[in-house]
Amino acid sequence: MVYCHARRIIHRDLKPDNILLNATRDFAKVADFGMARAMQVFGPDFRYTDRLVTAWYRPPEIILGDSFYGAQIDVWSLGCILVEMMNLSPLFSCNTEIECLLVIFQFFGTPNEEDWPGVTSLPNYILQFPRWNPMEITAALKIPDDSPYRINSDMLDLNPNRRISAEEALDHPALQTPSARALG
Repeated sequence: MVYCHARRIIHRDLKPDNILLNATRDFAKVADFGMARAMQVFGPDFRYTDRLVTAWYRPPEIILGDSFYGAQIDVWSLGCILVEMMNLSPLFSCNTEIECLLVIFQFFGTPNEEDWPGVTSLPNYILQFPRWNPMEITAALKIPDDSPYRINSDMLDLNPNRRISAEEALDHPALQTPSARALG
């Protein structure tokens, strides 16, 4: 994704089915660019559709109706995929957008203006959302405290403006360790 994002391309539909591994599992390619778009090619006020990304890998800002987004949506999806690879099951196995959103809030806490400025003005945000406190990240993601995969807390930040970039993820110590090779 670093290559795509450096060229101002957002994939917008990252999921395990769109990541291809070679026979020795030491090289990955991203496939299916049917939903991909150039970032801000039409200027800063250009709105993207919020109908994209397979539900299990869809970031909260998309579910909440944000149409001004960037590469952070791909980083959220990649974080979900990394957790799925570690746990051998999807992080957010849900049937509807609202179900996915509520599960995300149960894990990471219901966002507010202090944590995520502007969240309450997103089209699908309702003040009556149940209020959950965030779980401890390792409990929420079902990973041990000493795991090198703490990168996921940086990739799965509810606030897209605090999420690390794909380049920062690639440089993260968790992906520099021998155990990162286990990700395939």
